[in-house]
Amino acid sequence: MKRSPLRNLFTLALLAPVAAGCATDDLEEVVDSTIQPQLSLNQLSLNQLSLNSLTSIPTSNRMMTNVPLRTESYSDAHAPAELRFQLRDEKTRAVMRYIVECALDNTQKLDFVDNYHGGAYSFRGALGLCPEWGKVGGSANSRCQELVSACLLARNNAFGRSVPLSLRGEEPQFALSPSVPTFNVKREPSSSSGLSDTIQSFIRCKTTRTGTKRNCGWQPSVVGRCTAGTTVTVGIGGKPWCTSFPWSGSIAWGLPLGSSSADSVVRICEGLRGCDDASVATPDEPYGTLLKQASSFCGQSKPVVTFPCPSSSFYSVMVGPEVSSAVGFSATPAASGGGTSGKLPASEMEVFPWREGAFFGNVFIPEALASNTNGVIVVDGDGITSGSGVRAWKQARPGVVHKSMFACTSHYWNEAEAVMKDRLCAGGSDLCAAAWVGSCREPSKYSTLSVDSTKIFVCQGENPLPSGDYQNCDTKSTVGLPMPKWRFPITTYLNDFCDIIKTPGIPSPCENAGPYVP
Repeated sequence: MKRSPLRNLFTLALLAPVAAGCATDDLEEVVDSTIQPQLSLNQLSLNQLSLNSLTSIPTSNRMMTNVPLRTESYSDAHAPAELRFQLRDEKTRAVMRYIVECALDNTQKLDFVDNYHGGAYSFRGALGLCPEWGKVGGSANSRCQELVSACLLARNNAFGRSVPLSLRGEEPQFALSPSVPTFNVKREPSSSSGLSDTIQSFIRCKTTRTGTKRNCGWQPSVVGRCTAGTTVTVGIGGKPWCTSFPWSGSIAWGLPLGSSSADSVVRICEGLRGCDDASVATPDEPYGTLLKQASSFCGQSKPVVTFPCPSSSFYSVMVGPEVSSAVGFSATPAASGGGTSGKLPASEMEVFPWREGAFFGNVFIPEALASNTNGVIVVDGDGITSGSGVRAWKQARPGVVHKSMFACTSHYWNEAEAVMKDRLCAGGSDLCAAAWVGSCREPSKYSTLSVDSTKIFVCQGENPLPSGDYQNCDTKSTVGLPMPKWRFPITTYLNDFCDIIKTPGIPSPCENAGPYVP
C-alpha cells in the first residue's frame, strides 16, 4: 500500500503542573496546556482500561459504537441513558482521551462538562484512524473498532508510565517520519493525577528570565543519534570553530551550524526527553541527564555546544530565546561529528529500532467481557464510581477483562510471557488488559509458546522494513464466540526494548536477541 505523508504524530495537550519545591515567581501559575506534536506516548494504565464505565460495561460498550463520537452523545442533556454521566468518572475520562486521540483527527474534538463535580474537559483528535465516527450521524464500523482497539491496547501499560513508542500499520497515518521531536513529559506518572508531569523547563515563565539556568520558557526541538563516546557538535546559528588571537581576542569561523531567529539558548539532554538545568538521571527518571547547554559561543549570541555522545547513542535538543518573553522565536538545530551513525534529526526508524510485537482485537464486543464485570461499575448522577461494585470487581480478579483483545511478541524476545505480563497485567495474571498468545510470526527459542504446534495464533504476514508491521492475525476463540481474522493489527517499536516494563531498582525479565534494525 502506498503511504501518504500523513503519519502517527500525536498532538497531545498535557497539563503542566508546577513542580513541588520550585519558586512560583519563575513559572506561569496557570498553564492551560503545552501542545507538542509527537509520536505516541504509552500511558494508558491497566486500571483505566479495565476499570472504566464505558468499554468495561456491556450496555455502555454496545452503545458507544452506535452513536457519534461527539459532544452530544455524552452530554447530560442529550446522551442516551447508557452513556449519560459516565464521563464524570476520572478513569473513564482517561480512556475517552485515548479513544478520541486514536479515532479522530486534529480538527475534531469531544467536549464534556461535569455538572456535578464541576470542570470542563476537551478531548482532541490526533491520529485520525476513523474520523467518520466523529461526524454527525457517525458510528464505528468493524474496521474502526479494530483500529481504535489496537491503538488503545498498544498505548496501554500496566503502570501508566509515559513511554515514547512508534506505532506502525497498514493505514496511511502510520507513514514513518523523517524526524522525532524531543519529548516534553516525565516517564513516571504523578501520584496525584496519574499522568506524567510536563518537564518543568517546558512550562512558560511567569516573569522574564534570561540565560540557560532558567527552568522555564524552553521549547522542544528534535532527537539526534550518534556513536557512543564520539564527540558531537550542535549549533542553532553559530559558527562552530573558535580561534583566539592575543591582539584581537577570539574569533568564530566556519559555516554556521543550524539557524535561529534571534539571540538564543540551547540545551542537550541524554535520551529522547528534555531535562532541567543540572539534571542527572535518577532511578525514577533514568533518562534526564543534562549533557551541555549554552547561550553564547566565541562571542556569538547564537550558541554552539560540543559534548560526548552518551552510552544510549541518543540525545535530545531543547532551544529557546535568550530572553524568555521574546515572541515569534524559532530555531533549527544542526550537528556535526557523532561518528558513523551521527545524524540530527534522527528518523523515526532510527530512533525506534526494536520491534516489540503486535496488538489487535476488538474492545467493543460486549459479549467478550469477563462475565463478572456486568453491573459492578455504575456511575450515577453524582458520578459515584468507588462503591462496593468496583471493590467487588477488584476482589473477583477476572483475569483478562476484554477476552477479544490480544497481543503477540516479536520472536526475538526472551522470557516473552513474563515481558507481556509486565506490559498487560502488571506482572501477574489476575487482571489483564488482553491475552498474550505467543510469537507473532514464527516460533523460536525466545518464545514460550510455539505457534506452529498450538495453532492458537499467528500473524500471516509482515511488511518489509522500514515499516516492518505484522498483518492478518488469527486467534482461537477464548469466549465461545467466533473470532474473525484480525485485519488491522498495530505493531509497536521501542527506542530501548526494556523501556515500557523496566521498574527502577527491580531486575527486568526483558532481554532481546534481535538485531539493531537500522
